Amino acid sequence: MGEEISMSARLWTSGYDIFSPTVNVLNHYYVRRHYPKFWETVNRFFKRPIHNDIMEVILNRVKCMLGYPESKPEMIYPNSVLYRMEEWGLGKKRSFSRYMEMVGIDTLSKKVTPNQWCHKGEWPEIAMPYQLTNKPKPARLL
Repeated sequence: MGEEISMSARLWTSGYDIFSPTVNVLNHYYVRRHYPKFWETVNRFFKRPIHNDIMEVILNRVKCMLGYPESKPEMIYPNSVLYRMEEWGLGKKRSFSRYMEMVGIDTLSKKVTPNQWCHKGEWPEIAMPYQLTNKPKPARLL
């Protein structure tokens, strides 16, 4: 679990549309031998394996935001990790439950339903912010 689901949930619930091109238009090198990723630098500082204590705290905040039952607010320690969660968490313009249905993730049952709309380059019906139509606009009379 990483920043992808955290960012996309926050952006979508804040009213941003999410698109997935059907062809690659941009990429990055995931493996960089001479340039460490963030969690690798954290590991160097704390001298621990990749899932160290600070990573666990961060993941608990993300899982709490995403509704994982094992990460309910009252179960999070330290509670300070939830600081300003309302402000920096999910948006208020779209329903989080609709987002989770759209992406096919059920945090209660821990199941993921593969979606086809992403691979086909189509808008999922549940995410339609407006009706797409090919009807021409009526001519305006002068």
